[in-house]
Amino acid sequence: MSDNKTVAKEYRLNILILQIIAVAVILFAALLIRFFGGKFYNKLSVIYHDRFDEVTNVTEVTEPKNPKEEIDDSSSSNAESSESETEQKAEEDNKETAVKTEAISVSNSVNTLAWPVNGKVVSPFGYRNDPFTNEYKMHNGIDIAAESGTDISAAFKGEVLKTGYSQTYGYYVIISHSQALNTLYAHCSKIYAKEGDEVLKGDVVAAVGSTGRSTGPHLHFEVRIADKKVNPVLLLSKRAEV
Repeated sequence: MSDNKTVAKEYRLNILILQIIAVAVILFAALLIRFFGGKFYNKLSVIYHDRFDEVTNVTEVTEPKNPKEEIDDSSSSNAESSESETEQKAEEDNKETAVKTEAISVSNSVNTLAWPVNGKVVSPFGYRNDPFTNEYKMHNGIDIAAESGTDISAAFKGEVLKTGYSQTYGYYVIISHSQALNTLYAHCSKIYAKEGDEVLKGDVVAAVGSTGRSTGPHLHFEVRIADKKVNPVLLLSKRAEV
């Protein structure tokens, strides 16, 4: 009888020890989450989410490809998905055609744009691997290599709409050539033009530099038609390859 009481007592003691260990584990896990969980989550958030801290209206806009929609096993779902993708593709094609048509129209009205600097295009308009993040994203202009301090000329006559500095573009100049056409000159080392200045085609407005998100001296040149960024080559005059 005494042996049974001893076994029962040891059993209850083991259960109590297990309960104490379980509570201790839960409390320890709670403390870890309390003190380290938030910081870990924040680090993951910073890595996952892009930061857009531009304070001007000239923020570079990425144009990632639309992810494919999940396809349901049912035939009706497949048909709806296919129809949706077809309509979306047609809409994108129509937008691209409209932009090109507008670009040609503006090109005819201004004749052609002059090259703002004489140099080699080291990064064309279109998708590329970002030199800082290696992310595949849209490059909304062309990069023309030139030595720091090289004069940057207005591509066409117009009014200096805006000058300033941003973390992406560095020192930049925006010139309005008409209600529909603007050009942007970025990563400048110096800005000579002032907002409101009337400039002629070929007038010096800034100097080549490497300010902002830049890997070396060059001019980032953008052409915007009705607030849409288009390939500058569509409007620039033909020239011999540098």
